[in-house]
Amino acid sequence: MTVNNTVYKAWDYTTMRKINTAIQKVSGSTGLNDATKKSILGQALFMRAYMYFNMVKHHGGVPYITKPQDLENDELKVPRNSTKECFDLMIKDLDEALTYLPMTIAKGAADYGRIDGNFALAFKAKVLLYKASPQFNPSNPYGNAYWAEANAVNKKAYEQLKAQGYNLTTDYYNIALVEKGPEVVFAVINSYPNKVANWDNGVRPGSESRGLRVPYQPGIL
Repeated sequence: MTVNNTVYKAWDYTTMRKINTAIQKVSGSTGLNDATKKSILGQALFMRAYMYFNMVKHHGGVPYITKPQDLENDELKVPRNSTKECFDLMIKDLDEALTYLPMTIAKGAADYGRIDGNFALAFKAKVLLYKASPQFNPSNPYGNAYWAEANAVNKKAYEQLKAQGYNLTTDYYNIALVEKGPEVVFAVINSYPNKVANWDNGVRPGSESRGLRVPYQPGIL
């Protein structure tokens, strides 16, 4: 069988090379101030863990490459890391990212929508739940030692976010109508015309789609 689409696979080493290049260049930069370097490194390390999580979720252990490969001098056929090694490296990246990221980015700040420590910690908690899950521990799905670590980090994330005012939406009816609500730990910012919610734009009148008019396209309602 030949799969000719991306529905059942996640194998984006093109993006991974960009992330690794950014980490390498910024780490060795002498022209950036420390605050800028920390901001970029924190976000890039998070994104590396985020991308590998998506790969491991679909494929199990994958080659965990942490530097740009040299086409002429490096061995490009890198063997796969074990699933456990991948999870451990993801956690290592997230822990390092947490040392660079601000704990929180205010919802009214210009940088709102970038990665902050709250989201990195919450994502680390999710990664550890997958590490302990029956999907990756079929022979010992509920009694393996990974559950204790997952429980500790999820508890820490819950308590940290709750202390900063995150909570469940009071009126669930409005959960999709109120932007930057109390449940939003990580927001995807739509900014016309560079990034828009195309599905929403296609099914809603322009006057209701963030006040933007969508150009008419033949065949598109």
